[in-house]
Amino acid sequence: MENVGNTTIVSAVIAPTKMMTDQQYMYQEGVKIHEFYHNINGSEVTGQSPFEIWLNEAVTVHIQRQREAELFGDDFLRLLTLQRAFTPVVGPIAQDRTATSMSIEPEGFNQTQELVSVVTYMKAPEVVRMTELLCSKPVFNKALDLYYTRYRYGNATTMDWFKCMEEVSGLDLDNFQRGWLKRTGYPDLSYKGRFER
Repeated sequence: MENVGNTTIVSAVIAPTKMMTDQQYMYQEGVKIHEFYHNINGSEVTGQSPFEIWLNEAVTVHIQRQREAELFGDDFLRLLTLQRAFTPVVGPIAQDRTATSMSIEPEGFNQTQELVSVVTYMKAPEVVRMTELLCSKPVFNKALDLYYTRYRYGNATTMDWFKCMEEVSGLDLDNFQRGWLKRTGYPDLSYKGRFER
């Protein structure tokens, strides 16, 4: 749980023990990174409405993954993320194709908890990752800094975040963000291969 300058973490994830598995250790490190980063993303800058919860979690997970990649290896972390994404039935790709799936930023909801799902923690961070790829890492970092500076101790919207990305990068991200945030599912790609000697 996060508040500006105060991160509360259950004692079970504070210090490693010799009895824990590698997976438990990775989880422990991830929780600490994630909750600490919420001091900035979620506490210093808070979403204007419940619809911004995706941004709060997605940017935090993106930063968490970057730090975990430094600790455990980039290739390993990327493969682990993809393995989780393609988990049958419960993975985000499977969940995003169900009749009850909602877009990352839906038009409405019945209960607030509907806004937090496997899509929030797996698909939404991929949108942030793709934004970074489109902008380049140095430009993305400058835009993120602009966002945190401009909206510090205030509320911001998804559009505010994308406007900071556009302002620093010079890119028009309108179609990109609408295409990913306002619809369910993932793009289906098809290809044909041909071998020639």
